[in-house]
Amino acid sequence: MQKIDESTEARNVVKQLNAHRPWVTKDPRMCLVADEWMKLLDAPLCVIAHRQPLSIANSMMIYSHNVSLAEWASVYEAYYTNALRACQGKPTVVVQHADLVTNPYGAVTKLYNDLTAAGVSGLTLPAEDKVLKL
Repeated sequence: MQKIDESTEARNVVKQLNAHRPWVTKDPRMCLVADEWMKLLDAPLCVIAHRQPLSIANSMMIYSHNVSLAEWASVYEAYYTNALRACQGKPTVVVQHADLVTNPYGAVTKLYNDLTAAGVSGLTLPAEDKVLKL
């Protein structure tokens, strides 16, 4: 099986995305292959959304009643561990899920400031009313 970082198709995807910097992708499943994708990036920065494992497991129970809470917590742990491993040595910003829920504009402002401090340019902090509408 060909690795992602050896794939011409994957290189082309990154090339297309790089034409629109800064760009972001958000898919929890990417955690499982992030280490391979990272090899294709010339300026990666990780944004890790941290959520309590039992909170994730509890919310996932809605989608699959035949998987236990402990199994969902284990899935979260595997995803989170893979994400941390892929981001090791790379600039990393952490956003707390609980902060996004309880204080969305504060969390977005902190995220904006952290990304800017990490060297990401071209960002605009959205107005508070726009964040609160989300």
